[in-house]
Amino acid sequence: MKRRVTKYILTGCAVAAIVAGLVVASTSGQDAAVIQMVNEGTSLATARVHSGCGTVTEDLWLKKNDGGVLETQTVDSVCFSGDKYRREETRVCLKNEAGVGTEAASLMQPGSRFTKVVASDGEELTVYMPESKKATKTNVPVGKAPNQRTAMDEYMQYKLRTELIIHGGLTIANMDEFVAYPPSKDAVISDFQVVSRETLYNDECIIVERTVQYSGKSGQTVLQTWRFWIDPDKGYLVPLIRQWIQTDTGEKHLTDEIKTEIQQYDGFGLWISQVTESNYRPVKGSDQYELKSKTVTKIDPAFKFNSEVASDKLMLVLPPGTEVHDESLDASYTMP
Repeated sequence: MKRRVTKYILTGCAVAAIVAGLVVASTSGQDAAVIQMVNEGTSLATARVHSGCGTVTEDLWLKKNDGGVLETQTVDSVCFSGDKYRREETRVCLKNEAGVGTEAASLMQPGSRFTKVVASDGEELTVYMPESKKATKTNVPVGKAPNQRTAMDEYMQYKLRTELIIHGGLTIANMDEFVAYPPSKDAVISDFQVVSRETLYNDECIIVERTVQYSGKSGQTVLQTWRFWIDPDKGYLVPLIRQWIQTDTGEKHLTDEIKTEIQQYDGFGLWISQVTESNYRPVKGSDQYELKSKTVTKIDPAFKFNSEVASDKLMLVLPPGTEVHDESLDASYTMP
């Protein structure tokens, strides 16, 4: 996922908008009742989680623009309570192949290790890089100011992780974030529609869909379609999310897929255990799509949900000599 997912954010068929006619469908009374039920169910799911501590592992496979392949593994030690959050991340490069026109010696080498600590007290987010003794701070929620670019990336990662991983059940409001930033000013975003019901992993899921229609760079009409499979039998968690893209002159292509596995946690119940996010992008000089990246995120089976979290596990105290840049104030200083 993002992050992305992704960034976070990282997304037919009674589609809400049909490319040929560009007709936006209205939500029927029956659909509206189902949407309300889904929203209430997913809201209750996310409201179950208040705090937690444990380990989250992320394996990334990425096809780079030069055709080379990068593989990394990231291990996160995560603690959160309410709106307070701390993540200590260790990323290791497993593979880094040079592609066309790239010198292997210039690449990050396999075995390279990087550490980062991200913490938020609900009002301020801090990103600390121990190797360089540099830190970035910003206020939260993060705005869209250009000088908040670094913090924005981290904040969206934080939101994606808390909503998809820690707060596993997506609400309708969370789903909005997947299509919250339309590609152009003329974008038309449909209401959520109930498409159908489908058996997935032996459970009957409610399929909810939303579309985004806009004008592409070359003037063609583009339609993005997001679908969410919601499982009432699994506490309204979301085992599958897919996004397609289609133009009025081309085929419909799958661009993003998020698959979620669910398990039983001791003392808590059913929750997400693994999320696999696959991203597909156009092949240069072709109308075909190929796998661009795949991220598998696993929550340790021993992750403690709704456990009491000591305050010191949520704090990030920057050591003396740390160079700090405050993106909210656009000011820099050194910790005494």
